[in-house]
Amino acid sequence: MTNLIYAELDIFGTLILLIFYINQRRAASHAMENRLFNWVLLVTMFVLVLDGALWTLDRVSYPGSRAVLFGLTSLSYIVNPMIALIWIFYCDLRTHSDERRLRSRAVLYLFPWVLEVLFVIVNLFTPLMFTIDETSHYHRDGFFLLYMAVYYVYLIWASIIILHKIRHCATSAERNDLRFLLWFSIPPFFGGTLQGLFYGTSFSWPCTVISIVIVYINVLNRQIFTDSLTGLNNRQMLRRYLNLKITSADADTTLYVIMLDADNFKNINDSYTHSVGDRALTQIAGILKNLCNRRDCFLARLGGDEFVIVGEDTTGRVPEEMVWEIESRIRVFNKAGTEPYRLGVSAGIARYDAGGVSSLDALLVAADRSMYATKAAKKLAQEELKESL
Repeated sequence: MTNLIYAELDIFGTLILLIFYINQRRAASHAMENRLFNWVLLVTMFVLVLDGALWTLDRVSYPGSRAVLFGLTSLSYIVNPMIALIWIFYCDLRTHSDERRLRSRAVLYLFPWVLEVLFVIVNLFTPLMFTIDETSHYHRDGFFLLYMAVYYVYLIWASIIILHKIRHCATSAERNDLRFLLWFSIPPFFGGTLQGLFYGTSFSWPCTVISIVIVYINVLNRQIFTDSLTGLNNRQMLRRYLNLKITSADADTTLYVIMLDADNFKNINDSYTHSVGDRALTQIAGILKNLCNRRDCFLARLGGDEFVIVGEDTTGRVPEEMVWEIESRIRVFNKAGTEPYRLGVSAGIARYDAGGVSSLDALLVAADRSMYATKAAKKLAQEELKESL
């Protein structure tokens, strides 16, 4: 009776994750981060189905039942830790946004799982981790603890990666976003410990489903408020953030908004196709993100080829210094000559204080006007230069 209850819990968890997976597929995002989360869903569903089968078949005798149960249990010992393995891949990419770094560390991350696979292979010939008796009943052996240890190592390792990144985050918004991921490790850790202490119970996988539900809420939130091309905050998040900053600002607070527009972006699209134009936008986004990560400021893609930076002007010249540094970094990029096109941006600055702009929309309009004035001045200077030549 108890076995059937655990099997039913596995089925229920599978249905929940299947709904999540279908919803994720409909989002049609091909970013590596989302693909890894989809793999977490897929592997967990497979594990739940496998676990339900093991509970259903335990102590059920039929011709070949012992071999079937032994094979399925061996498969579960191999597949189960893959949830935590893929999770650590996801956390690495989520915290560093660097696929090249992830590939370079793949062998290191795979090592504990490969070690366990080797022990499972040895267990086929010499009982080390588990046995199946003549009544088709599962029993743990001494090296069962290795199976638990590998899972725990991945959970703790992923948490360390997240905590290390949190310590080096430039903005409180980014820190809060990453803290949400720490919850993933807690339910499986306690569930697995209880299952290890009380033999014949099943807490680990229901707790894992709870963890995925928690993280899925965070993933949905990121999809709602994140630009799919650049990974930056989108227009909705910009308005939400600005509204929060304006309503909480006091008389001593001076906010600045830098509105940035890519120069000659239409020419890049027309000359080199839209996919190259997308690459140019992601390169601009990377330059801006790199800079904003060193300062406690907010960055968003407003739409098209427009970006917005929001921060506090503590010295009276912070936004001007940032615009100068952005232009300097773009000059360095262009000098490298790695692309057939040249990047460029026009910037406009607006400030919010007690005696200045009075609303969110007015602040954005002021920054937009300033940006277009800069753009017009650039165009005029270029025309005068052509005439002089």
